[in-house]
Amino acid sequence: MSKEAFLGLVEGFLSGNYRVYLFVEEMGEKKTFSCKEKGCGKPFDAWPPDEEHIVPRLEPAEGAVPRTYKCEDEGKHENTIYWLKETEPKLFFTKT
Repeated sequence: MSKEAFLGLVEGFLSGNYRVYLFVEEMGEKKTFSCKEKGCGKPFDAWPPDEEHIVPRLEPAEGAVPRTYKCEDEGKHENTIYWLKETEPKLFFTKT
């Protein structure tokens, strides 16, 4: 969304007697893993699939979201990371 479109949207809500709250969340941190293929071990980067599933596991787990990544060896090997939900609650504070 362009800056102008965003500002127009906010202005529309404010003129309609709404309160507008903006929540900014940091994108999940990139994590680097080594390829599981025997004799490879080349790195690959993985990002969480969303803001809730941010804990990586190498083995399947209940409630985990699987994502497949390719290593840096010309993408020859596929590696699956299982992402679990964060266990700590997130608190949002707003100034009114």
